[in-house]
Amino acid sequence: MRRTRLVFFIILAIMLSILLFSHWQRVAEFAVAPAATTVSSPLPTPSQGRSSAPLPSIKSASPEGALSAEVRDVLPLRTSIGAVYFVGEIVNTGSHPIAKPETIISLLDAEGKRLAFETGYTVQDIVMPGETVPVTVIFSDPPENWSTFEVFLQAKASTGREFMAYTAFTSEDTTISRDDNGYYVLSGTVQNTGESRAEFVQAVVSLYGEDGKIVGVGSAYLEQSKLDVGEQSAFSLRVTNLAAEPLFYRMQFVGHAKASTP
Repeated sequence: MRRTRLVFFIILAIMLSILLFSHWQRVAEFAVAPAATTVSSPLPTPSQGRSSAPLPSIKSASPEGALSAEVRDVLPLRTSIGAVYFVGEIVNTGSHPIAKPETIISLLDAEGKRLAFETGYTVQDIVMPGETVPVTVIFSDPPENWSTFEVFLQAKASTGREFMAYTAFTSEDTTISRDDNGYYVLSGTVQNTGESRAEFVQAVVSLYGEDGKIVGVGSAYLEQSKLDVGEQSAFSLRVTNLAAEPLFYRMQFVGHAKASTP
């Protein structure tokens, strides 16, 4: 009888040891296993140097010579949703107007293969001699393996029949602040100081870093869709993507002119 009990207790002890070892092993494996995480693919790091591109040789409508323009200081900005947002400026360096300027950016991989391209436009069809206007180019879903980019500029000679931007505006009481998300917000009042009714007026801001080069662009339509001669409207716009802290900014107001009705 005693022998039977002894055998029973020995078997019970062995079973308990097996259960305890199995439980300890499962706990140990869980502790050393890596936590399950979802990691998004990181954006590539392109060259941090800015890029520029001249306008190819194009004859102007005037017999006096070719057009001359350049897109300058193009820089990529990464957004929180995975897009890549390029900012730069188009400068008319010649003595003739240029029409419908387009900035084309190609994304390249490490071997120089072109993966994708997008085109950016200015808010106005005509850029006058000596004038500087901002331009943005957006890749909403850029390829993951891009590493560098190329910039091209193309434009046409003005025929005088293009849409001429209406820019007879003055602004006052402009303030710049930061919202709860840390974005810069510019607000103020703009007045139509020209001789025509203005429609679809946009407020456009270019922000510049301490080196004097553009670091961000923002735009928004006025609160009023039409602005009669002498009339005022409030504006407010937010800049969500910046390459660096801005030191100063430049405001532009661009709209369509429409003859005022008596």
